[in-house]
Amino acid sequence: MIKHIFSKETQGFCGVRVIGTGICRPGFDIPGRIVSVEEVVQELKNRGVTDADAAWIKKRTKSETRLYLDPGFATSDLFSVSIEDAIRNSKIDRNELDVGYLATVTPDWHASPPMLPTVSYKLGISTKFHGLIKPMFGGDIALACSSFGAALHSTVNALMVGCGGKAFVAGADTMERITDPYDKKTWPIFGSLGAAWILEACPWEESNFFPKGFYAGNMGEKFARIIYKAGGSKEPLTEASLRARQHFIYMEGQEVFNEVIELVISNDVKNNNTIVDQALIRAGLVLSDIDFVGLHQANGRMNSQIEERLRYRGFAGSIYNNFSKYANTTSAAIPSVVHEANVLNILKPGMTFMFLVFGGGYTWYVVIGRWSKLNQNQVYVPVVGV
Repeated sequence: MIKHIFSKETQGFCGVRVIGTGICRPGFDIPGRIVSVEEVVQELKNRGVTDADAAWIKKRTKSETRLYLDPGFATSDLFSVSIEDAIRNSKIDRNELDVGYLATVTPDWHASPPMLPTVSYKLGISTKFHGLIKPMFGGDIALACSSFGAALHSTVNALMVGCGGKAFVAGADTMERITDPYDKKTWPIFGSLGAAWILEACPWEESNFFPKGFYAGNMGEKFARIIYKAGGSKEPLTEASLRARQHFIYMEGQEVFNEVIELVISNDVKNNNTIVDQALIRAGLVLSDIDFVGLHQANGRMNSQIEERLRYRGFAGSIYNNFSKYANTTSAAIPSVVHEANVLNILKPGMTFMFLVFGGGYTWYVVIGRWSKLNQNQVYVPVVGV
């Protein structure tokens, strides 16, 4: 018999809980623009994409607005402001933080410097303690849209094995900067956002996370479905590749849509070879045990179909989406969903949650755990007009 994830037999060295969350939204917390679908279409038409249509985009993606970061600002700014917000909400001293993981596919620089030292410097985290070098365990994580799942897993593991007492984990991306502004299929889907959590080591009985609660994988044979064809070591940037616009994201959209939905959850109750089913089996739970689902905000229409299948298979809890406000923000999707769901009291203490992310390379991360009360008491500020 599989032991469920909350039982003593599955304990780690210590527990880990979230004590605060934060967010950084261009146009609100940092210079940027709130852009409607109609404005996106007008920009496309100004570039010569005359067949761009707002109604078609809304029907296809269920998006309404997205946020674009102003020139001169970068992903490190999204990280630093969102972590600053989380630190403030957690009511801790920033120099208590000795573990940090940052999830992104749009770092300020490709090779060096990494985001962790850049963001730590912007946050003013001291590099010394009592005159000695202060440790900061962690680093940058890039796993396409699954980056935050991997970063969270790394952070929880670091705290469980005693690398530190408090940590930040954050996801941030400036996706409009690596998306083709002439492509009516991909340009409207993406936007900028940053969100962060503060975690701390705690007694096991107070933990939000459990070793058997993490489930991850990939389908490497599908790697070319979502790809940046040029700009890496396999195909360095050349004048020809730039002219061919191969440094922007390329997606086989319909194939991704159909295959990912079936990979996540099947309508066939006899098919348990899906991400959700296998994560639940690993955790020793069933779908009706889950109270809250936080989905990766890939595409509004995709999420609607996944939700329909979850409901059909017996899920009766809450799902919170913010795609219509922010579009696909890649690494920031899950931390922002959880931040807002917590502040809105949709994700409540005692709930058993499932966070589910999936992305390029058909990577995935599922996190199942039990939510608890955070330190923060924060007022939710909605995006204007949504």
